[in-house]
Amino acid sequence: MTKDHKDVTTIIIKIIEKAYEPLTLNTIEKNIPQMYRIDKKKVSFILKNLVNKQSLFNWPPKRGKKRFWNKDPDIHSLNKTLEILSNTPLTRTELQNRLQSVMYSCSRSKAEEIRKKNITSLIKEKRVFQHPLLVRQKAARFSTDLPDPALYLIKLKTDFFKICDKLTKAGLTADEIYTSVCEELTPLSLSESKKESSLLNKAGQNKPLNYEEIIIKKIFEIEPDPKKQTLISIEKLRDKTNIPDDVFDKNILILADKGKIWLHRHAYPANAKKKEVVIDKDNYYMGVVIRT
Repeated sequence: MTKDHKDVTTIIIKIIEKAYEPLTLNTIEKNIPQMYRIDKKKVSFILKNLVNKQSLFNWPPKRGKKRFWNKDPDIHSLNKTLEILSNTPLTRTELQNRLQSVMYSCSRSKAEEIRKKNITSLIKEKRVFQHPLLVRQKAARFSTDLPDPALYLIKLKTDFFKICDKLTKAGLTADEIYTSVCEELTPLSLSESKKESSLLNKAGQNKPLNYEEIIIKKIFEIEPDPKKQTLISIEKLRDKTNIPDDVFDKNILILADKGKIWLHRHAYPANAKKKEVVIDKDNYYMGVVIRT
């Protein structure tokens, strides 16, 4: 039987789509049915073409061997970083070890590279926070949650009770002492309403931003009925969300990878303006449809 190039390509795509983890060239070659077996160099050539077309992705090597999968490793690692840090604050080393596992045993140096890139990006977007060191801690920790102030006030609380003990013996009540402390820690130049407003603003500034939720919310504002499967232009959605362009683009691709939206390619990308599209390597997307 003649080994048709298109048939072999289709078979390779199906092998990788069924895989639970990235596959090496040798594994892919072994899974090709005997009647379609071709030279390993030709298999490598097909894989290279599929990667160029964004049908497959190059994955971080394992023990020096190239690997291929149908999931984008950048988006996969970013999603996993958020997932890992949503459970408990972790040090850089702890996060790196977890990333090495979810990236299917990539090298330690590659896991370190991924960790640095993702943490820098997510801290900038206020989706991950670096927690100040606690007593006896030597390494900073990172989390999707803001640090708990109570953990940093233990010594202050102990000192406050010591002061209370002294002052209550001198005739003051605990309420009077507490009121005095609150006055000392609050800017005297602000009125009560301004103090409250200032505290609310600070809380708002530190609140983690969930850009995926913002985008989904705006999609439903534009089209409340998902059953209509309305195509919403990238340009319109970008304007409505008012998210920085690079952050918007990244989160659109994350939502697509999670299966929450469909992306529609631009028919004439050469004529597209930057704000009209989201670019994923060689793919230009001009619209989104919510998935139900």
